[in-house]
Amino acid sequence: MDLNFFLARHQTSLLRAGAAACAPSRLAHEGLASAYAAQVNDIHRRYGAAARLDAAGNAFGEGA
Repeated sequence: MDLNFFLARHQTSLLRAGAAACAPSRLAHEGLASAYAAQVNDIHRRYGAAARLDAAGNAFGEGA
């Protein structure tokens, strides 16, 4: 998978978490967002990008 795939899935998970009708659904989508953020960060580490994402989609690091 490529970076754009994981960024899109991360964003979708955040949107679904915000619109969740119940706590278990919200927690599930937040967990997915966190997992996608980890994938994005791994790609950034491998290819030298300075900015990273946290689970909420906020950039941090040198390139933020």
